[in-house]
Amino acid sequence: MDDQPVNIQALSGLLKSDYRILVAASGKKALAIAGGEIQPDLILLDIMMPEMDGYEVCRRLKSDRRTAEVPVIFVTAKDSPEDEEKGLSLGAADYISTPYQPQIVRARVKTQTDRVQAEKAQRISEENFRTFFSIIPDPILILNSQGKIIEMNYGFEKKFGLKKSKIIGNLPDDLNISLSYDQITRIHTSQQSEKKGDCEEITLLDKNAFVFIAEIVVSEIFILKEPCLLVQIHDIDEIRRAQEAAMTANKKLSILSSITRHDILNQVMVISLYSDFLTETVSGEKELQQLQRIGTASRDIQHLIEFTRYYEDIGTKEPSWQQVDLLLSRPSIHGLFTGIQLTSELGPLTIYADRMLEKVLYNLIENSIRHGKDLSTITFSFHERDGIGFLWYEDDGGGVQIDEKERIFEKGFGKNTGMGLFLIREILSITGISIVETGTPGIGVRFEIIVPAGRWRRLA
Repeated sequence: MDDQPVNIQALSGLLKSDYRILVAASGKKALAIAGGEIQPDLILLDIMMPEMDGYEVCRRLKSDRRTAEVPVIFVTAKDSPEDEEKGLSLGAADYISTPYQPQIVRARVKTQTDRVQAEKAQRISEENFRTFFSIIPDPILILNSQGKIIEMNYGFEKKFGLKKSKIIGNLPDDLNISLSYDQITRIHTSQQSEKKGDCEEITLLDKNAFVFIAEIVVSEIFILKEPCLLVQIHDIDEIRRAQEAAMTANKKLSILSSITRHDILNQVMVISLYSDFLTETVSGEKELQQLQRIGTASRDIQHLIEFTRYYEDIGTKEPSWQQVDLLLSRPSIHGLFTGIQLTSELGPLTIYADRMLEKVLYNLIENSIRHGKDLSTITFSFHERDGIGFLWYEDDGGGVQIDEKERIFEKGFGKNTGMGLFLIREILSITGISIVETGTPGIGVRFEIIVPAGRWRRLA
């Protein structure tokens, strides 16, 4: 704002390449523009104006809630310390006396406009946080550096039946929900460690004093430059109880399966014994063939029943991160390599898979030993493409014929039970892992285990 066109032209020419400029030749017009729909980020004021001087314009701007936060810089010929003191005391952000240096004006204007933009971004961020904080259903607390509660959301009030006005300023220990500040700080320290997960399970008391299981996440945030702790609580009680019920049911089914399997095998053994006995007493060729079929069927039933013992646990437990090299060193697998050279290039490779991954590796190796010709080496290696992992299992045992590369994964295909590779594919598929055979017939197999992005990692 200035009543001298030459001054307006000079300042506009200096700043127009970086800013949109609005001009007012009087205090009244300046107040109208500042209070309008498009609020300025910065106001440059002259002091010596007719009717209403710059001091009065500044006073009115600062007394109006719509414009109180807009920074004001005086640009004026009045250069006495008393004039500058008066301008700053009225709320001006800066004071520039004429004649001025253009680069100084640009720098001071930029300082104020940068601050305005930063404050706008901060307000937007705070508004977004408040919206998120209020609508998220999980209970949330914010604690200051002394452990006292400075904020809570409606989810907390609803879950624990505590009014915000009653608990602000208290410690979590005072809420009678079985949560303490020491416990929160311990969880936060634990979650900062790379060896720990992102959340921890604890038991709390709800508004009816009922115990429930919760996952708790503690994060450090800063409010007005003070470090605070944001505590988020997620009720997983129903999930855990359902899991416990499922585990109990699986345990009972496992016991029932074991008993049933034992009784079936006993009956199969009786059939086999009688079949063998009759074979020794019957001389007719037709009768002998029939008894042989009975004996073969009995052995097949026995193999199938034994097979269920190994695979009854598929998918009954949560998948986990497993280091493949550690599985290969287990006695059950390592003992298979008598006379066979094992080469592993996997290093710290870890895969998120069903807990029967060890059985997958065992079956691949056992399959090579059983069906390979002149088998001497087995190699494990890992390759990555576009975030997808490829775990290669290779041997030099002769390979698979082209027309059988997909059929070997079918249930019942093969010379033994015909279930090994079928179950391998089923076990891996639980966590989205697939397997294909891409080896060269006459040389050896190559089973490519394809691991989706996010389901593999290399430990440091």
